[in-house]
Formats: sequence, structure tokens, C-alpha cells
Amino acid sequence: MNEICAMQSCTGCNLCASVCPKQCISFSREYKGHLYPVIDQSNCIDCKKCTKNCIANNKQILKYGATYGCYAAWHKDEAEQYESASGGLATAISRYVIRQGGKVYGCAWNDKLEAVHIGIESEHELEKLRKSKYSLSKVSRETFEDIKTEVKSGRLCLFIGVACQCDSVRKYVGDGYNNLIIIDLLCHGGASPVIFKEHIQYLCKKHRLKNINNITFRGGDYDCRLALRNGNEVKYLGYQYEDEYFLGFMSHVLYRQSCFACQYASRERVGDITLADFWGLDEEIVKKYDFHKRGVNLLMVNTERGNAVFEAIKPEINFLVRNIEEAIAGNETLQCPTPIPEKYELFWENMKTYSFEKAMHMTYKEEYDKIKVNKIKRNFIAPLRLIKHRILKKLL
Repeated sequence: MNEICAMQSCTGCNLCASVCPKQCISFSREYKGHLYPVIDQSNCIDCKKCTKNCIANNKQILKYGATYGCYAAWHKDEAEQYESASGGLATAISRYVIRQGGKVYGCAWNDKLEAVHIGIESEHELEKLRKSKYSLSKVSRETFEDIKTEVKSGRLCLFIGVACQCDSVRKYVGDGYNNLIIIDLLCHGGASPVIFKEHIQYLCKKHRLKNINNITFRGGDYDCRLALRNGNEVKYLGYQYEDEYFLGFMSHVLYRQSCFACQYASRERVGDITLADFWGLDEEIVKKYDFHKRGVNLLMVNTERGNAVFEAIKPEINFLVRNIEEAIAGNETLQCPTPIPEKYELFWENMKTYSFEKAMHMTYKEEYDKIKVNKIKRNFIAPLRLIKHRILKKLL
């Protein structure tokens, strides 16, 4: 076996490596900041399990529409809503599953600050899964195996991930299990974990940061900012369109090639439930419930199993019935894949010669020139205006 699927189609889901009976597939080939499978030919027995199970090769995807409803939803606990990336629905559902004696699988930082999927069994661990990670996570072979073992034992399990990960988990576990709940998260694309790791190392060296053990992008007091933390103490704060990695994420140049032809980017979903930010929600509702300060989820209930979960968590959440067309209009991922950004090739051409940070500044020179002006206004002009205002107030 030489190739599992075309490289530009590979989602990096790790299913091929997880089904290989000889464990001869590793993700070690790097291209444009992402890892791709490499087959150890000396151990390969050409069983073709990798190609047969590969989600990029299988176009017969089991998908559902929002048959059981589309909602704007948020946690009744304002603290849960505020601290979450969106409205806190993932936390509410996860807590429900754990209280039923179940196990929840979601994305967390490991001790190397890499985004990985883990399984949790207690409510005090929920914080590990909260907030968006904005780096493509790894679902390891051990995690695939653990999910299947728990589901086959009859235990209630919840998997939360982006659509390609959800599809790979469903294929690995197999059909016929009503105790596996799958939540697919709308995403524009999976950002490079390689560049993310190198950028964090760069920031720690540049700002002499030590003991960074947590990173947040969304939720809480520093929503939409890259915050490097030691516990709850913020050591570095990068604005959404200033920090090089955050700008690269928002401009889509860090995404995997398969994301630009994503076969899951449509109104038909692979999860029992679909969660996202509810972009495009009627502005009067946004103002009424103060969603500019606190997040709100788009909640699509796609299956009977998903509807049973929705009914179970209703006492914990607020929700408004919305038309699915409103959700589609405001969320591009429900319509089509993310288009390749105009500066994609220029950025990767710059990456051949320069560091990531330098390549970003060269690629987005106009943007960073504006950022410099805004920094001057924020750091000097605005404080001077405040001082002037205070002086005038005293004189009057």
C-alpha cells in the first residue's frame, strides 16, 4: 500500500492509523503546517483496511437535516454562558451525560499544550473541554479504541468534535448503538497544530513567559483574544486581528487543504446535534438578550437520539425556535466549504523563506500597517483624551 487517499483530501482524522492491524501508519509527513499519513512498507500486509475505512474515500456519508428543530439556545446559568465559547450548550449536554454515568470525549490541551481529544467522567473535568481551541485536534488510536469499548459495554457516551472527526468515530464504532451521542461543531477549517505549537514557543521566548499551562481564544473576560495563562493569570494577550496566529486562523491561510473542499459543509449534518455560534440571528433578539456580551448557540437537533438529549436538558437552558434558513444564511459552513483565501499561495511562498511571524507580516502588510496606527490610538491617543476630559471636568 503506497497511498491511503489523495493528500489534498486527507482530513487528518487518524482513522486509517487506528484501524491498521499492524500499526504501521504514522502521521509524520509534514506539508503546509499539517501532518499526513506515512505507511511503513516493511510491516504493511496490504489488507487495505486503511483505504476502505478512510472517510475521504467514502462518499456515502450518513447525514441528517435539522428534523427535530433549529434553535437559538443558551445556558440558564449566566456564568456558564459567559465563560463558554458560545452559549454553553456543550457544557449542559456534557454534564447531563456524566450525571447519567456516561463518559464525554472532547478537545483539551495536553501537558505539551497540544489539542487532543480526551475522555472525562466527572463534572470537575468539564473545564478542560470548555472553550474553542482553534487548532486541529488529534483523536488518537487509544481514544478511538476507548470510545468503542465503552459504547459496546452499554455505557452512555458523548463525542464532541468537528464533522470529519464525528464521521470517523461513527465509522470506527459501527452502527446499531443508541448509547453513542455525537455532536458535530460547525467549523470553517482545521488550523495547523504545527504552526500553533511553534508560535506559542515563539511568544514564550519573546515575552519571557514561563509555566504557561492553559490557552484560551474564546469565552469569559478575554473573548476573541489569544490568552496565554498560568492557571487563571493571563501572561500574554493577543488581539484577534493582531496576533499572527489568530490572524492566520481568521484569514483561513492555516487550514488544511481538505477544508477548502469539505464534504461536510452543508445543511445536512453528521451529528445527532449540531452546535455553533448563531451568526445571523435577528438583531432585535441579539440586543434583547445581550448576546453581544454573552454568547448564544445555534442548536440543530438532527436525530431522535439528539432530540431525547434536548428534551433532557431543557430545564437547564433557554431556547427560541428559529427558522433553519436563518441559520443557513448566517453560517457559511451550512452552505459550502470555506473558499481558498486570496493570499493563501503568497503566504505559503513566504513561509519557504521566512519564519511564520515574518511571513504573516509580509503577507498581510496592509493589515499590519493599520494595526500599528490602531495601537498608537489605543495606547497613546485614547489615554491622552481621557486625561484631557478629566482636567476639563475639574476646571468646570
